[in-house]
Amino acid sequence: MRPSDGVPVEVGMIGTEGLTGAGSLLGPAAIRSDCFMQIPGAAWRLPRATAQRFFDEQKEFRTRVLEFVQSQISIFGVIAACNKIHEAEPRLARVLLTAASRSGQDRLHLTQEFVSQMLGTRRTTVVSVAGRLKRSGLIKFSRGRVAVCDREELGRVACSCYWVTNDVIATLYGAHGCSEGEEQSLT
Repeated sequence: MRPSDGVPVEVGMIGTEGLTGAGSLLGPAAIRSDCFMQIPGAAWRLPRATAQRFFDEQKEFRTRVLEFVQSQISIFGVIAACNKIHEAEPRLARVLLTAASRSGQDRLHLTQEFVSQMLGTRRTTVVSVAGRLKRSGLIKFSRGRVAVCDREELGRVACSCYWVTNDVIATLYGAHGCSEGEEQSLT
């Protein structure tokens, strides 16, 4: 999302469980936002008119879209509160665990600049907090790459918002491709 000052801010993270633009299917209002794949993977692109026709005519598709929209509404509320009340370190742990869970990967291509946008904080804060997590052996990072080394301990550092949002996804989708992390290097 780009507020009027032009600075991009992350407002959501979608994995294999969802779709972008789902809100546009619910009514006539155009929902404007930028969407891009930060973590490499595959995606399908569907013209809005086709998606709208499926939504209107196919009960199964409509049910899945509405479930996803419901999950996002719940998650957006949690993340808005999280960004206001929790410190940067537990929020960074939440973001890294969420990205790993949603992508099914413990090796992530995330720049410090992008992570600072996700956290709504300065890049220098990300450098400092990521450095503490690295020294604790929870992550490795180097030049736009982050490896989650110890999911269990990173989960202890993460704020409760990770567990709340993870439960929302798990309730709807069961096991959602969350690979139990084995330590991986950045070589």
